[in-house]
Amino acid sequence: MRRFDLNLLYTLRELLKEPNTTKVGEKLGLTQSAVSSSLNRLRWAFQDDLLVRSGRAMAPTKRAEKLLEPVDEILGLIEKLVEEVRFEPKNLNRTFRIASGEYVLLWLMPSLLARLRREAPGISIRCDTSVVENRSLMRSGHIDLALLPSAVVKNNDNLISHKFLYTDRLVCITSRSNEEIGERITQEEYLKARHVVVSPDSSKNSEIYTAAEKFAKDRQLNIDIVCEISSYAVLPGALSQNDMVATIPSRIFHMIPNQDAFRVFDLPFEVPEFDVSMVWNTSFDKDPEHQWFRNMVEDIYRE
Repeated sequence: MRRFDLNLLYTLRELLKEPNTTKVGEKLGLTQSAVSSSLNRLRWAFQDDLLVRSGRAMAPTKRAEKLLEPVDEILGLIEKLVEEVRFEPKNLNRTFRIASGEYVLLWLMPSLLARLRREAPGISIRCDTSVVENRSLMRSGHIDLALLPSAVVKNNDNLISHKFLYTDRLVCITSRSNEEIGERITQEEYLKARHVVVSPDSSKNSEIYTAAEKFAKDRQLNIDIVCEISSYAVLPGALSQNDMVATIPSRIFHMIPNQDAFRVFDLPFEVPEFDVSMVWNTSFDKDPEHQWFRNMVEDIYRE
């Protein structure tokens, strides 16, 4: 009995109501051959032909006729059980904690909060921009969802699940008052320039790096860092009215205020695009509330 596929009961119920493999296949979204295969498995399980040829049609055997009522009752109980545990978003009352960089959250929040107000007004959101300990906090379940560069997610960490959200690329920005750089920035100018670096962990005690930090680290670039900040919100002020440059994701540049005060350049290196993923504790994989919330975040990025 452990090997019996309960999905076969749905096929059996429809075949007993209408002994026609083609029509049952159309109703269940299956091919005629798939229905015939299920019928053969049912015959083996019940040790009975169940349906026999009667002229040009099929007719249920006496054993099959006695099965319709109990099969219908069993499936009704299963469907009722599933219905009872199915949640309604409008009835949810909980807090979801999201961790990411402040500009990622700044982009996400307006759409997310608007949808939650319409679909699940009982949900509240807590935003955390301190991403340094995200991995340990996700392992412990204290963070519901983190939005991070995919490169910092360890694929062999079986305690963390992740899903791709979008692709971004790195750009270089500087104040329009910077006369040290022409229409484009060369490798020599980039390496000679004074840099502002955004780093969530100035102590470097964690393995969390921004995409820009990972870019410089992987290429072993020896750049002159004269200002290190932990927040992108400080970046416009740090670059204003001086000759410093910063390397940041393109999407973040489009979120900073007063963009006209800055110039943006492609990096003078071959730099691949990078992916950003949403990351969560594997224990939430099949949590229907968490699944629904993840799907909402994913839908917002797809839109």
